Amino acid sequence: MKKYLFFILINFIYPYGMIADDDMSRLSYSLSKYRDSEDYYSWDDLSNPILERYNAYLTKADFSILLKGKYEILFTYAYNESGIIDEAGKSLSLNAFGMPSDKEHMFLKFIYHFKERDKFPLNLLFGFEYGENITYDDSYESFSFNLGLYKKFDTDNYPVVPYIDFTSTKSINDEYNNSFSEFKSSYFLTRVGLFVNLPVESLDNSSYRDIIWLNPSFTLNDKDIYFGFNIGLSHPLNN
Repeated sequence: MKKYLFFILINFIYPYGMIADDDMSRLSYSLSKYRDSEDYYSWDDLSNPILERYNAYLTKADFSILLKGKYEILFTYAYNESGIIDEAGKSLSLNAFGMPSDKEHMFLKFIYHFKERDKFPLNLLFGFEYGENITYDDSYESFSFNLGLYKKFDTDNYPVVPYIDFTSTKSINDEYNNSFSEFKSSYFLTRVGLFVNLPVESLDNSSYRDIIWLNPSFTLNDKDIYFGFNIGLSHPLNN
């Protein structure tokens, strides 16, 4: 049975060092849930292809270590709850997550934050990410590079951090590409978003506070644009 698939790709790892503009070291945690609906043609009958709808789900947990406000290491565990079985008995994952294989994935990302200066009033970030499927051998690997711009604005109650992020990703997926030829092995994403910081008041009114954040975003891939949402907690290490 041959499938013709139409799908989108998104990048879903956020650099959490953007939420603070100081030189503080922090631990950050985040949980996310994604749902995607895909349309594809089933060609069981070559003379009468059938358009079908498929739902995919992704659960994600992030853990970030930020050192001196500049050096960030991000660990991400992602469980891809999607997959159909083809005629060869192989599980193919149809989704918008850029993951042609289902079940468990791990991602590791290194980020450097270049904080704003008087002559350059914007923050920069540079990142490199590696990801792979840890359920199946040799099923999925990816490498990503990204560049971002962001700036923190202190409002009366809740500071906000608008940002724009550019990501180039290359996937190594030989086994699944044989059956899933429409999967794009490389792609470029532009994401625009806004962190809304909700500082947690401390009993001693210290400036070293936990921060809860809300992060809506839009991701552009070619001519497609998608909405995402992320929530998390950041805890200072020095006080």
